[in-house]
Amino acid sequence: MIIKSGAYVVKASVNIAHFLNVSEFTLSFILMAFATTLPEFGIGISSSLNNQPLISLGNIFGSNILNLTFILGLIAVIAGKITIDEKDKIHKSWLNFFLAISPVVLMLDLELSRWEGIALIILFILHLAKIFHLKQFIEHHHHFWSAFIKNFGHPSSALSVKHFFKNIIIFIIAVVFLLSSAYFVVKGVESVSIKIGLSSILIALFVVAFGTSLPELIFGLRSALSGNGNLSLGNLFGASVLNSTWVLGITALISPIQIIDAVSFYVSALAMILVLFLANLFLKTYNSITRREGILLLFIYLVFVFVQFFI
Repeated sequence: MIIKSGAYVVKASVNIAHFLNVSEFTLSFILMAFATTLPEFGIGISSSLNNQPLISLGNIFGSNILNLTFILGLIAVIAGKITIDEKDKIHKSWLNFFLAISPVVLMLDLELSRWEGIALIILFILHLAKIFHLKQFIEHHHHFWSAFIKNFGHPSSALSVKHFFKNIIIFIIAVVFLLSSAYFVVKGVESVSIKIGLSSILIALFVVAFGTSLPELIFGLRSALSGNGNLSLGNLFGASVLNSTWVLGITALISPIQIIDAVSFYVSALAMILVLFLANLFLKTYNSITRREGILLLFIYLVFVFVQFFI
């Protein structure tokens, strides 16, 4: 249910984007990242309400690592090379990297308090405000609302006003199913971790993270095969920022996070920092990620899995 509802959210979001004529990389960095991280958001809310915030932490770390190694690497290998337009300023700043690793810095004491959760949320809001200030959200620098109103009089050929509202309804219904199914995922992880003797953070790091990252994987593969790999890049980098700030901030605000399995946390944190650094470095060198770099990212993920389970 969580995978299927996530797919409907993605499809509705893409149709809405077509109607609004939004620029590709920045749209996927914001709108698609919001849509595809809804499973992580659902897990975060459910785990916090069930006093199991470590499940959300493991899921977010696991999703960020999986997104920027396995998924990004696989897309680069299939596409051969993913190139981004030099005019997209969002990817040129290292701010995305520092935002994505911000929870690791706050959790050096093995705790993420409510105040630190609020700090993460504020960082995300400030970053979002900065993106809108750059006027990159609407293609050709059009003002958002003027473009929105204009489309009601002259709807895009890809989507009529009627279909626009239809996709809004589909989006809302799919989100409801997404959040509902997340509750059962959290309960399942809690039961499995008790029965097999592994920490919930470790199970969330791999099993839950793979499930909640399927929307990014599906969207990424479709983008690569259709020759729009830059859409996937925006989605993956945007998702890492959303996961680390917005989702984790909300989770900690509801239920503060206390680290129990310190070894798994430190290994995962170091792996996430390394992965985020390399992915940003690869993208900024020649505004692209090559097949060779994709293979390296895939290899890094395999090493990470081996180290975690070996420890």
